[in-house]
Amino acid sequence: MLLSRRWSLARQMLLLQLVVVGATVIGGGVFDFFRTRNLLTAEAARTSRAVAISVAESPSVLAAFAQAVPSATLQPYAEEIQTHAGVNFITIMSPEGRRYTHPNPAQIGGHYIGSIAQALAGQTYTETATGTLGPSVRTITPVRDAAGRVRGMVAAGITIEHIDDEVRGQLMTTGLGGLLGLFVGVGGTWLVSARLRRQTHGLGPTELDRMYAERSFVDSLRSAAHESANRLHTVISLIELGRSEDAVAFATRELASAQRLADHVVGAVREPVLAALLLGKSAEAAERGVELVITPEGPLGDLDLDGALDPGELVTIVGNLIDNAIDAAVSGPSPAWVEVGLDVDGPRLLLRVHDSGPGMPPKAVRRAFERGWTTKGTGRGFGLPMVEAAVHRLGGAIEVHGSEFSVRLPLP
Repeated sequence: MLLSRRWSLARQMLLLQLVVVGATVIGGGVFDFFRTRNLLTAEAARTSRAVAISVAESPSVLAAFAQAVPSATLQPYAEEIQTHAGVNFITIMSPEGRRYTHPNPAQIGGHYIGSIAQALAGQTYTETATGTLGPSVRTITPVRDAAGRVRGMVAAGITIEHIDDEVRGQLMTTGLGGLLGLFVGVGGTWLVSARLRRQTHGLGPTELDRMYAERSFVDSLRSAAHESANRLHTVISLIELGRSEDAVAFATRELASAQRLADHVVGAVREPVLAALLLGKSAEAAERGVELVITPEGPLGDLDLDGALDPGELVTIVGNLIDNAIDAAVSGPSPAWVEVGLDVDGPRLLLRVHDSGPGMPPKAVRRAFERGWTTKGTGRGFGLPMVEAAVHRLGGAIEVHGSEFSVRLPLP
C-alpha cells in the first residue's frame, strides 16, 4: 500500500521486470553451471575408463612388469599417453599398490592412495577420490597375464580442479550471452516502463483508481448538469411562449422534487462526496430511463463517515457498481430500476446494489473481476476490478448473487 502511493505504476513494473529478468539470468547461470559440471564429470569418467583399460591391455605394460626396474620403461610410456589422452595422471602399480609411474616422479615407489581391492578381484571400477593430486575422477583396472592372473593395476584420472577449470571456461562463453541477454532485457524493460509511464502520467495504482473514480464522479455531475439544463430550457421556453404561470409551476415542481431527492440522500448518508455521487447517479439514471432507488436499511442518518472510510475509495466502489447496474437495467425488461441499499451492522458498513437486469451467470462471476473482461465491447471491463481492489484496500469483502452485488466494509 505504501509502495503504491510512493512509486508510480511504471516504476513498480520496471522494478518487477528487472527482478524477473535478473532472477531468470542468475537462475539460468546456476542451472547451466551444475549441468555443465555434471556433463564434464561424466565425460571425465568415460575418458579415464577408456585410457585405463587401453593402458592395461598394452603388451608392453605387461612385459615391463618382468623387468628389474619397471619404472624405467613405464614412466616415459605413461607420460606420453597422458599427454595425448587428455587425463591428468596415469599410475601403473604392482599388485601391492607400489607405484611404477606418477606425474610427480618423487611419488614413484610410494604406495597408491585409494582402494585397490576391486581391481585385485579382477574388476574395473570408477570412483571420485582424493589422492596426491587432490580430488579426482579415476578408473582403476587390473593388468592380467595370459593366464588371467592379476599382475598389476592401472589408475587413470582427471582432477576435479581440471574439471572446474573447464566449467569456468565454458561458463565464460555462456555468461557473456547471459550478460547480453540481461542488457537486452533491461533495455526492453526500460522502454516498456517509459511507455507505461507516459500512458499512466506517472501515477500509481491508487492514484489511477482515484482518477477513474473522480472521472465517474464528474460524469455523474455532468449528467446532473445536463438534466438541469434541460429543465432550465423548458422554463425559458414556457416564458417565451407567454405561459409564465406554467413555467413557475413546472419550476416549483422540479425544485421540490430535487429537494426531496437531496433530502432523502443526505438523510441516508452524511458523507458529502458520497451523497453528491448518489445525487449525480440519480440524475444519470433518470436520463437513461432508469429509476434509482436509495434505501437506507439502517440508522445511517446518524452515521458520519468522515474519517471512517476513504471517500475516494467509496466513490470507486459505489460509482462503478451503480454504473454497471444502470447498464444492466437498461438492457433488461421494463420497468428498469436500480436499488442501492445502505446499512450498518455493528462495526461494518453494508452496501447492496441490485438491478432489474438479467443478472450474472455463476460461471461469469470470477471472470468479471479480471481487468479488461467485459461484455460491453472494447475499452471497457475495468470497473469491477477497480471495485474489488478498492474493497480489498479497505479490508472488506464483495459477493455477487445474480444481479445483486453486496459489499461489506469494516468501520474503524
